[in-house]
Amino acid sequence: MSLGENIKHFRESNNMTIKELAEKMGVQRTTIVLWEADKTAPKLGKLVAMCDVLSCDIDDLIIR
Repeated sequence: MSLGENIKHFRESNNMTIKELAEKMGVQRTTIVLWEADKTAPKLGKLVAMCDVLSCDIDDLIIR
């Protein structure tokens, strides 16, 4: 799976909307949409923060 697919998978596993994840991450909704579509990728700091929000390991988020 791609990084974007993994972000979407973990977001949905946590019953979180794009809007909710964006608010917790301090980014715009469109940023999450772009990440999930693999149009852009989050920087390392955002990946680490996202793992905290989504309760997952960075390895699972990137490699899964």
